[in-house]
Amino acid sequence: MANNWLWRLGAVGGAGALIVIGGLAWNTEPGLRMRAALGQQPAQMALVLRDYQAGDLSSAFARIDPLLLAEHEPAVALVCELLSQRPAYPPQTPACLEAGDQPQLRRLAQLSDLAVFARQWDVLAGLLDRREAAGDTRVAFERARAAALSRPEAPDMEDVVTHLRASAQATDPRGQYLLAVYQLGLAADGEASIPFERTLATLLTQEPAIAPADAYFELAKLMQAGAISSDLAYAEVLRRADQLGNPYAAGHLAQYLIANPGMAPVGGLEADGWMARAAAKGDPVARYNLAVQMLAAEPDAAAISEAEGLLRASAETGFAPATTRLGALYWRRPQLVAEDADTGRRRAVDLWIRAADLGDANAFFNLGEVARTQGEIEQARDYYQQAAERGNAGAVEALGALE
Repeated sequence: MANNWLWRLGAVGGAGALIVIGGLAWNTEPGLRMRAALGQQPAQMALVLRDYQAGDLSSAFARIDPLLLAEHEPAVALVCELLSQRPAYPPQTPACLEAGDQPQLRRLAQLSDLAVFARQWDVLAGLLDRREAAGDTRVAFERARAAALSRPEAPDMEDVVTHLRASAQATDPRGQYLLAVYQLGLAADGEASIPFERTLATLLTQEPAIAPADAYFELAKLMQAGAISSDLAYAEVLRRADQLGNPYAAGHLAQYLIANPGMAPVGGLEADGWMARAAAKGDPVARYNLAVQMLAAEPDAAAISEAEGLLRASAETGFAPATTRLGALYWRRPQLVAEDADTGRRRAVDLWIRAADLGDANAFFNLGEVARTQGEIEQARDYYQQAAERGNAGAVEALGALE
């Protein structure tokens, strides 16, 4: 009986010792590994952080991969935080946290971006294989980037171009655009010269990578210049660029419809609709054009105020024609600036001086007109001369009248 009691006491004591030992070992490497093997995500996450801090990035990627695909919040937050710290990446943490319509592909793509930043090419290759197996059509372009990024001093251009061709065949606009650039370089030089290859590699390796929206827009510009042809119409390429978020495509599409008045609406919008869409997206040229249209139509006070706002917003971007036109508005309507007409017109002259500094011919001409009316003939002559050199026809006539 005594022995039984002693055994029980020993068992309890032993259990207590195990509890103490287990508590001490809970967050040790073996303890974390055991807990991770049992499926405890916090333990797995702790091992990720240990690997990362120790510089064992390959192991960190392997551990965080299943956590990210399981939408483990700390893992998602860590990946998004690391992505947002890249200088070339815009602040993107809130949007990054969302899983999207295809969560698996989205998380694999985020891991791929992280692998690129960490220069973990073997990890990236495995991720791209998985994305391709899951039906991601963007993979070929990512392989082209990896081929250029992994050997920045001497990229294997044959490998790069092979992947670009596959990307273009998958109708990825990024691959289509860069393949077009490559083919134009071949046509110009007869062969891919070293400087040209470096230019292509630079386009491929920029961070962040060129977006599909911008690739469509660049393709449209090449089509407009007659450098390439496409199965898609020019207007459709611009529409796709706009749909994906390029801020300038709508303005170009508006100008195209204005120049081709017989064309049917594109995406349900006429030229005016595309111009308004471009202005709303912040395109300074569209804002300027829309303001000019409004001011040419005998506007009421509300329209004048709206046009003034559009011109001011466009001028703030450094778009010289808008700065000149805003000055002209204040010259004709100085009360928009101040009750005193002279104050309003001084503001107009200040704007013309700013636009002239930007090289605007009309600004030089307007300054010449002001100087002439004030009897400052030599100053007027200088302004007219600079306007004429920049193509202002009225300045040529004004110079003749001064002789």
